Amino acid sequence: MAAGIGSGYLKYLGFPQSPPASYQAADWHFTVEGFDQLRTVGATYNATNPDLTAFVEHGGKLILYHGWADPAIPPFGTVAYYQAVQDTMGGLEATQEFARLYMVPGMFHCSGGDAPSQFDMLTPIQDWVEKGEAPEAIIATQTSGSGMSGGFADPTAGGNTSDTVVHSATLSLSADSDLYRLRRCQRRREFRNAPRPTMRH
Repeated sequence: MAAGIGSGYLKYLGFPQSPPASYQAADWHFTVEGFDQLRTVGATYNATNPDLTAFVEHGGKLILYHGWADPAIPPFGTVAYYQAVQDTMGGLEATQEFARLYMVPGMFHCSGGDAPSQFDMLTPIQDWVEKGEAPEAIIATQTSGSGMSGGFADPTAGGNTSDTVVHSATLSLSADSDLYRLRRCQRRREFRNAPRPTMRH
């Protein structure tokens, strides 16, 4: 999946002038020069800026979600971005006034997986913008007809509701990036506890 996404991006979006239709991810070189080739268009596409001041001043509301089992895009990138937004925009409480993050256990890339991954994100964002009702918990389901596919073909419909619901779960609001912090702390602890090399003269 990741290779397919990468090839599609490079072929159709990555460069100011598209390469030949036969171009694949393997044709791009993982070098400084290769990255430099992507910078021009990347300045438009890359959603990495945590300063959302202009967005907030225009009344914008944002719901982020990511599957923990995403095989294409690492979920910790989204967690790290949300943490960067908090660091830039005045902390957790200030950030939650306009942006909420939901991490979905077992969900693949955008949908599917071996856990409930059918949910409606359109109604919560609409209620937040139009009624001022910020979302808290989101109910996710998995139906008998969807199996492990997720059944999330139409995001405005909140998933497939024609089959029997066999699993349901509540997606709790990810209050902050505790898991990301825990991971970083564990790494620091592992580093501190690692055997130190001895100096020999």
